[in-house]
Parts: sequence; C-alpha cells; structure tokens
Amino acid sequence: KNDDYDHLYGWNTYQINEKKAYGISSLTTSIRVFPTHDIALVLLTNGYKHYPIQNELVNTITSIIEPELRDENELLFYQLSNRLITSKSADVSTLINIVMTNVAKEWRERFLRGLGNKSLQLGNKGRAYDFFSTNTKEFPNSIQAHKDLRNLFLSERQIPQALKSLKKIKELDPYNAWATELISRFSKN
Repeated sequence: KNDDYDHLYGWNTYQINEKKAYGISSLTTSIRVFPTHDIALVLLTNGYKHYPIQNELVNTITSIIEPELRDENELLFYQLSNRLITSKSADVSTLINIVMTNVAKEWRERFLRGLGNKSLQLGNKGRAYDFFSTNTKEFPNSIQAHKDLRNLFLSERQIPQALKSLKKIKELDPYNAWATELISRFSKN
C-alpha cells in the first residue's frame, strides 16, 4: 500500500444491484464498464473542492440509461446529502441516526464519509468532524475513516489530534510510509 496513490480510489469492481461493473474513480475522472449491459461510461470533471462528484453523476447517468442499474442505496445517500445541503440547521445526530438505522451495514462507512465530505464542501468543519468521528467509532479498523479525520485535523493545524489519527493508521497499516513520515515529522516539533 502506498499513500502516494491516495488520490486514486482505485481500479475496482463496482457492484450495483448485483450487476458487476469495472472501472476507476479519481477526484476528476470516472470510468465504468458494465459488460452485461453493453454500457461503457467515461466521465471527466473538474472535481468539486473536497468531494469527488463524478461518482454521483456516473450512478445517476447509468440509472437513466438502464433503470435496472438504479441503486437505492445511492438514492438514499443523495437524499441525505441534499438534506444536509439545503438545511443549515440539519441535525447531524438525526442524519447519523438515519444512516445507522436505514442503511445496510456494508454501506454505512461510505455514507458517513460522504456526508463528512459534503460538510467540508459546504465549509462546515464541525459537522464534518461529527461524521468522521462517528465513522472512526463505528468502523475502528477502517484506515480510510482515520485518514478522513487526520486530513480534517491537518487542515485545521490540530497536530496532536492528527498525530493520534496517524498513529491509529500506522497501527492498522504498519507499512504505511506516509503515516510513518508524518508521525516522524510532527513528533520532532
């Protein structure tokens, strides 16, 4: 594992309604190929601040082309995201409760990450912290959950908290060179 490639979400197998797609997503590019439906989609965007919007676009376009590929989990995520966007006073604990009670366990981490990133996109770091912090509690062995919290702390120059997240990342992934370097750098100060 090499954190130099954190900007890539990776070549991967994506599954929508038990239909396999193959592709990659980065901050600005998504490629999806659905071999069983003879669909290939390439999407280039300029990204959007902290949040890669192209996955939402890929899923929306794909579901328009082939309704069988409509993903109800994605739709719920968009509804929660829109609720977060349209209401400055949307209660984070209510949104977290909705995720924890209505979203399949295998999707919860992604939902919490996405809502945290949407909060950052909207400039609300307090809300982002609530989502990311909940994610690390619910998924303590998720390296990505701890990376999100680390990135938030680093953006706020909260080095002691960032170090705590970095040490957890290092514990989970002893070969993580980026975490090792940052721990060394920040421990000297």
